[in-house]
Amino acid sequence: MSTDTYLGALWIPDMLTPSLNVVLRWNRWRRAAEGRDWERAVLCAEAFSPVPKCGRERRRVEISRYGGRLLDADNAAGGAKALVDALRRRGLLFDDSPKWCDLAPIRSYPAGQRGRGMLVQFWRLPAADGG
Repeated sequence: MSTDTYLGALWIPDMLTPSLNVVLRWNRWRRAAEGRDWERAVLCAEAFSPVPKCGRERRRVEISRYGGRLLDADNAAGGAKALVDALRRRGLLFDDSPKWCDLAPIRSYPAGQRGRGMLVQFWRLPAADGG
């Protein structure tokens, strides 16, 4: 869309979202700890490449996973829930519902020159119809 505005990106080094198959075996305390870890990682990444806080606007988010095993689409999406929730808690997303967040399919790449980590890119979208 030509009306999308690129807002910036966060690079989170040395952390990878787990596979959904791994997350499903965790107990609630492990899932809560994972959420806190991602929130701290997002906070640190914001210090190096600030992305404007959200307010009440729609955003598209593209998450790329560099390093580790290449995950299929459903395992990558399910494993990234803690990261998406951390983005919402840090104010980079108003809400993670489809009305407010267009989450692109999560891409998985070998580490390569970029190294191991997560790249999160943000775009401002036009307002949704009726909202």
